[in-house]
Amino acid sequence: MLLGNAISDLIILSTVLFLAALTADGWGRLTFRLVGLIPPKAIDTSSVWLGFAVLCALAELIQLFVRLDAYVTLIIVIIGIGSYSIDRHFSIASCIRNGISICKKHIFLFSLVLIVTIVWCLRAMGSPNNVDSGLYHFQTIRWLNEHPLIFGLANVHWRFAFNQSYFGFLALLNLYPFWGKGYAAGGIFLLTLSMCTLIEVGARQTKLWRWTVGGVLFVYFGYVAGTLSSPAPDIAIGLVEIAIALLLMRIALSGPGTEQTDRDFLVVAVLCFTAVTIKLSGVAFSAISIFCGLIYLKFKLHTGASVLLRLAALIMFATVVHSIRSYILSGTIMFPSTALALVDKEWSLQLSQILFEKDLILSFARRPDILNPAIVLGNWEWFPEWFARMAVDVISIFVVSFFAMVVSIAGSIFIAQKKEVKRLNVLYLPLVGSVTFWFLTAPDIRFLGAVLPLFLATGLWLAIRQIQLTQFGQKLESYTLPKGSEVALACGLLVLSTKLMGIRAISLEGWQPIPQVHAELRRTDSGFYIFVPGGGGFCWDHPLPCAPIFHPNLRFKDAPWTIVGTDLEIERKYFTTKTNPDPTKNQIYRFVPNSDSQAPANDPVSK
Repeated sequence: MLLGNAISDLIILSTVLFLAALTADGWGRLTFRLVGLIPPKAIDTSSVWLGFAVLCALAELIQLFVRLDAYVTLIIVIIGIGSYSIDRHFSIASCIRNGISICKKHIFLFSLVLIVTIVWCLRAMGSPNNVDSGLYHFQTIRWLNEHPLIFGLANVHWRFAFNQSYFGFLALLNLYPFWGKGYAAGGIFLLTLSMCTLIEVGARQTKLWRWTVGGVLFVYFGYVAGTLSSPAPDIAIGLVEIAIALLLMRIALSGPGTEQTDRDFLVVAVLCFTAVTIKLSGVAFSAISIFCGLIYLKFKLHTGASVLLRLAALIMFATVVHSIRSYILSGTIMFPSTALALVDKEWSLQLSQILFEKDLILSFARRPDILNPAIVLGNWEWFPEWFARMAVDVISIFVVSFFAMVVSIAGSIFIAQKKEVKRLNVLYLPLVGSVTFWFLTAPDIRFLGAVLPLFLATGLWLAIRQIQLTQFGQKLESYTLPKGSEVALACGLLVLSTKLMGIRAISLEGWQPIPQVHAELRRTDSGFYIFVPGGGGFCWDHPLPCAPIFHPNLRFKDAPWTIVGTDLEIERKYFTTKTNPDPTKNQIYRFVPNSDSQAPANDPVSK
């Protein structure tokens, strides 16, 4: 019976993932045409990645006005899949036939990928255990599903100010209020897409590339699979960075002057923007990756400059939308940055609170045992304790990666080579830049994304490639490896990846419940009711409104839109914790949720 539940849940999940892939691919193809590029003739992972980025941005735009429920998702799916009908050069039937042919030709690889994906799905059905998921991940998704964007939502809980676009994608996958498993489906979708991208790019690469880059990343995928049951943006940012790196490698090895490289650079640029909207810690990797892509393309596209201009306009529009959302949530353009902060607005966060939270994030990454940023920041006394806490395996990967980089760069300098080989060293720029930015800002390993495994994979690939060009390397190539050595190595990588995933944590009983909490319904000074959980302050997926910390002066208000001193008839609702007198003399309302909530929906309480 329990195994039957797991099978039925797998069927439903597989259907959702299949429709999500078709929808993302359709939106990706529409975007290619929008900027003036010809979409690929077959289903290509680059168009699916582009569609994912577009769906994240689209969710941000739509939720400004309406909630992200199943009906919004249905419209997006219809448009995405319906876009195939206007593509005369694309046939789903032909793609299916080609896919079946490829699977038959590589039946062992297909079977392995299928089994691994099923195991990942079962692992994702486990109970969520990420601390931040309990604090705000699930609550953010619930706000997106149940309500349009509300001014000053960060006043309910400051972590809502992060404005991470990945949650919009998960909210679309939730099919609210009918399914609700999008929190894990999104991670499975990106992880499976990443593995398909690795296979697609690796199919045209050397055996060395497959064993180094492919092997290291496959092991890392196992680690990611162990976190799929939680809707953490750390999952998304790492996998997006891997997609960027793989596409950059394909551009570097292909050279400029083809439609494929133009499409790859477009996807890299859009994914770099998406990475920043998912998590601000990816800004260094993203910015340098775009620069590297331009270097490889010699700062021009095969299809002309008009494509770059349209791409820039598209990213600019998405940036404006994302910035507007940030302002509405907290009054800052990119929390926890105070750049262009609207500190005088009643719904904006207090400037002192923003500064404290920013310093606390930076301080906690260095010394999580000290909650006073003034003691940690501004000196280097934190370094010995920080280094002592660093795991031995993390230090080992850092050492091996830097050593491999030195070997490969030194080899490219002292060994006569073609310019095309030397320019592969440009791939180190995003990695070194990211590590530098990470160390100088918030040096917690979770803020590094997938940079560390990418550093190791790139370093091993390029270093061994340089060694092969030496006389010593040529002698080594003359030796024949024992039979079965490649099979043994592949089995070792599989075992290591499975161990990192946590094979004992897979669920054979279907979806496990999200942790439940007992929350007390408390009344603020203004008469607003809000749930406040006990036992550590985790709200998880509790009905709205819920906050880990109780603010006695939290208020939920109505106020008219004002332009140049003139009040419009359109009213806006907002949260505030500022205690200054209300010049509009408006009444203060209790939050009126939908039927999911247990909070009372009472009459307005006058101030």
